[in-house]
Amino acid sequence: MPSPKPVPPAPSMILPFAVRTIAAGRGARALCCPDCRSPLNLIQPDENEPSRLLGTCDRCAKWAFLVELEPDWRRVLLVELPDSDSIHRDLAQVDPQAAGIEKA
Repeated sequence: MPSPKPVPPAPSMILPFAVRTIAAGRGARALCCPDCRSPLNLIQPDENEPSRLLGTCDRCAKWAFLVELEPDWRRVLLVELPDSDSIHRDLAQVDPQAAGIEKA
């Protein structure tokens, strides 16, 4: 049986992340989207990591990864993931074919 053909590595790129420290407001019951101020939908992907949550916003479609650094710390570290437009724009600079852009 012939050995499989090596697969070329996929292009990689470095994307910026927006990182915010958010203080919980007095009486706050929800963490809100930093852009549209709607309450985030919070999902706990790993039951063994209750301080790591994935937040999504139904209103503006933002995704954010949230990390509570300490249980009694009254702040949350919010790391915003880039939106799909930013990813496609940056991918087009690295690999136009992968981004669906043909070279002229």
